[in-house]
Amino acid sequence: MVAAGAAEIYLLSNTVNYGKDEPYIGVLFVEGTIQSASAAGSRGTYQHDWLMTRIEDLMKDSNNKGLMIYVNSPGGSVYQTDELYLQLKEYKTRTKRPIYFYFGETAASGGYYIASAGDYICADRNTLTGSIGVYMGPVYSAEKLLEKLGVEADVINMPSLVPLDYTDLIASVKKTGRVVLASDACARGTFLNEIAENLTNMCFDYLDAPPVVIGARNWITPPHEFDKYFFPYAEWIIDAVNARLIPLEGYTSTTTPDEAEIIRRNKLGV
Repeated sequence: MVAAGAAEIYLLSNTVNYGKDEPYIGVLFVEGTIQSASAAGSRGTYQHDWLMTRIEDLMKDSNNKGLMIYVNSPGGSVYQTDELYLQLKEYKTRTKRPIYFYFGETAASGGYYIASAGDYICADRNTLTGSIGVYMGPVYSAEKLLEKLGVEADVINMPSLVPLDYTDLIASVKKTGRVVLASDACARGTFLNEIAENLTNMCFDYLDAPPVVIGARNWITPPHEFDKYFFPYAEWIIDAVNARLIPLEGYTSTTTPDEAEIIRRNKLGV
């Protein structure tokens, strides 16, 4: 998410004398899809390892007085996005220096998420920004709970539904034999159902169980006081895994998302 070599130094004096003990603001350009070096390839604009190292270097440099970060990204990998976010949080915690973000044409999903580590965000009035990734919190929590139960999970964020690159999804299904698709959109009519259908067709020989789709209840969105009854929480994901994919030893479900419950809800239209 940073163009290779895309770092600049803004000195806090009229003398531009890089590397001569002058106080400066580090400027990083965050552009392209957030992903690992292997996924980006030689032509990738985002160089994750390079960016992480540069932020570490800036933490150790007492002449650095803050960061300005330009973002033009649709998001990308959950793992690399969160690693970058945590690195920026570490920068702030260790140095007490400010981080300022400026959004370019696009700052969506993970591009928006990393900016939440900053002190101030400025966006152009034409910037496309926002995130469906706010739902990722319950997914991360579910992943941690599954680890405690001895189940390893691949977490894949889909920053774009159209177009959608199925490469990582197919690779994960071939490795695990199972897939849970979760969203905070209502379950009925969700685009995840189309993804589940496509994965079934493309990965039929590798699936040990049908794809599981988890969404919000099929009601009008209620006031926030009732969120826990409407939006999927980590427990909903774990319960679905336990009921429909892998029986989890020692785990007691808080809901019952089995076949009988699905039939009951559809009869009620919810």
